[in-house]
Amino acid sequence: MAHYAKAGDPLRLRAARFLIGNMRLHHYYDSPLLTRYYARASEIGRERDRRKRLAIFRELYAELGDIGAGKQPTADSAALTADALIANIDSAYADWQHGRYARHLSFDEFCEWLLPYRVADERPEAWRGRLSSLYRHYASALDSCDERAHSAYWAARAVAEGLDRSGYRMDDKALPHTDIDLPVSTMVAMGMGECSNYARLATFVMRACGIPVALDFTPQWPNKAHRHTWNALLAENGRTIPFLGGDVLPGQTQRSADKLGKVYRRTFAFHPESAAALCAAAGEPVPPTLASPFVADVSDEYFHGGTVSLTLPETVLRRRVAYLAVFDNAEWVPVCHSTIDSLRRATFRSLGREIAYLPVYWGRAGSIPCGNPLVVAADGSVKVLKPDSLHTTTFTLERKYPVAGRIYDFASSLSGAYVEACDTAWNKDAVRVATIEGVPSAWWNSIDLSRAGKHRFWRLVAPQNSHCDVAELAFVGKGGRTAAPADTLCDDLRYDRKKLHDAFDGSPLSYFRSTHYRKAWIGADFGQPVEIEALRFMPRNDDNHITPGHTYQLCYYADGRERIFSTVKAQADRLTFSGVPSGALYILHDLTAGTEERVFTIEDGKPRWY
Repeated sequence: MAHYAKAGDPLRLRAARFLIGNMRLHHYYDSPLLTRYYARASEIGRERDRRKRLAIFRELYAELGDIGAGKQPTADSAALTADALIANIDSAYADWQHGRYARHLSFDEFCEWLLPYRVADERPEAWRGRLSSLYRHYASALDSCDERAHSAYWAARAVAEGLDRSGYRMDDKALPHTDIDLPVSTMVAMGMGECSNYARLATFVMRACGIPVALDFTPQWPNKAHRHTWNALLAENGRTIPFLGGDVLPGQTQRSADKLGKVYRRTFAFHPESAAALCAAAGEPVPPTLASPFVADVSDEYFHGGTVSLTLPETVLRRRVAYLAVFDNAEWVPVCHSTIDSLRRATFRSLGREIAYLPVYWGRAGSIPCGNPLVVAADGSVKVLKPDSLHTTTFTLERKYPVAGRIYDFASSLSGAYVEACDTAWNKDAVRVATIEGVPSAWWNSIDLSRAGKHRFWRLVAPQNSHCDVAELAFVGKGGRTAAPADTLCDDLRYDRKKLHDAFDGSPLSYFRSTHYRKAWIGADFGQPVEIEALRFMPRNDDNHITPGHTYQLCYYADGRERIFSTVKAQADRLTFSGVPSGALYILHDLTAGTEERVFTIEDGKPRWY
């Protein structure tokens, strides 16, 4: 600050005051174990083979144990010097005032979208110079195009494409998860990470290139497990354009089918209206999903939301902050907050629509229900789901979880598949004896082969551009008995022969998937001509259908808590429940196996999943 005061530079002095004024509230985690972890993790990027990189990561994780053990919060000032801050300010300021892609920013926008030396809670490092030298040339290549040379949008697209070409890969399901944000140098060296690492690295890279980009996230998907983080570009027209650096380019559609309950933006400035700040002032615990005071609610930039006002019951907790939570397949996760006024009223604004919410308080053991679930409908109206025992309903369930898009895609990839039969090991005499018309069920399907005659070889052939994703095949002979093949075959000579049995093992979760997508097929050799009455098949799926022999428990929510209605053992691939309290939110638990479960209402006798 003395440096800029002496230089007589009021704007950069204001920028320094902004950073230093908020810096005292920021910290990162440090420990000798974390230092070792960062150093060793940086070695992973030297291995180009993905499977070997993952193996090294797992070995490292197992060797070091819980990398969060012994972590200590350390003030940012411990990792920063005055010279480092001055260099950061000067570089960002030059890109704002003299660069091509950020001149449209106001001073306040500059302070949040370009100036900060950190993005989340990672250990601060000097990163602008190195990342600029690695990636700025992708944007500079547009200089010869007058129409795009000064466009933040086109510059962000060019740099995002450069990130993709650099080889950074997303491996969110393969890597052990940690709640500690990796430093920039470690992310760059590792060359892989989950979506939050993707987005954070892209934010650093974009800002190093003078492109105004922020980090947005939803704390929990309202229709499935997990959360998500992505990038937002502040374009010249004032619009924010979402993308995910290295994966989804600015302007491309990303996760358009997924619902959003709330969207927040990571900021450098402290927000006194955040859940974390309000809970700290009230002396209350705060949910981990809303634990940062450096977030701003930007839901209105993504959708036109609804508003919910509730009168909350008196409890011994005497909470001053309440929440609305969404279901994550196992528990209710808070995604937004409201202060409670003197009349015990809480108002929640800018809520995603067609989503089920549960009012909760937050305790040291997690969410504490404080009312019935509710649904914000497509038109913004609010329906409270209160069970009515005087007016009951009857419904039938075939699944405990909705058919997800990827499951439907596996089934639809078999539309147009056909069955062939022959007697001389797939020579030209193979005869097409049946064709799958339309999209088959995600569960068991049956193809009539009673007129096909006797043949030794039988196979299911997928249409073009399909990998023949099949979980189960069963050739049904005379009398409805499954015929046991002498051998199983497929089109893929590189396929593990033992894995072929995954399509005949009776397990819906194991499956056959050819590495080819041109006339991929799987079949059976019966050793001699046999008569097959039908081919029963199951596309690759999630095993969330009702399974005979499994025990299920239907529950409904009353005052926010599950109440058991019935526990029953399935005798068929569907369950019918009668005399169920109407108007409630329900959930079906499989007590035998499986983890994926979703809450639902009943509309026109069928489940409406949330």
